[in-house]
Amino acid sequence: DSYTVWISGWCKNKLTFFPREVCNFRNLRDLNLAKNRIRYLDGIGNLFNLEILYLEDNEISILPLEINRMGRLKKLFLSGNKIEVLPEVWALYQLKEIDLAKNRIRRIPPALCGSVELEKISLDDNQLTDLPQEIGNLRKVWLFSVKGNQLRVLPTQMAHLPELTSLDLSFNKFES
Repeated sequence: DSYTVWISGWCKNKLTFFPREVCNFRNLRDLNLAKNRIRYLDGIGNLFNLEILYLEDNEISILPLEINRMGRLKKLFLSGNKIEVLPEVWALYQLKEIDLAKNRIRRIPPALCGSVELEKISLDDNQLTDLPQEIGNLRKVWLFSVKGNQLRVLPTQMAHLPELTSLDLSFNKFES
């Protein structure tokens, strides 16, 4: 018998690590660990049924490969961390929304564009200098925001995204 479990009581604490006891909640769907001091996410891949994960405003610098075991994840919020590199292997195929704003990301791995269910992407205030050509695979994206980066050019494939209605490119390095 399946049921939904929500835990929101760990937001705004002083956690410095991912609380492993959370992994005992096998039916957990929604987890809010925002506004802590979490640096590492060891064990997070054990939350197989998680659909929404809030990790904003922590001190995460590495997104572990085990995040790919969270195959039901639909929304992932990681803004305001210290992430520099995203995993080259990306298997979050049900992901609909991702917020990676206010990190230190320099490059988007092409594998991220395999998350073809993505509808909303925020990459604001990072250190991106370009975007992968594979961005054209994200046929369901309607909101794409990359303001405050170092972009000089966009992949031509972006012009062919059929659902794209909101595109924020402000505060980049574009020239006419």
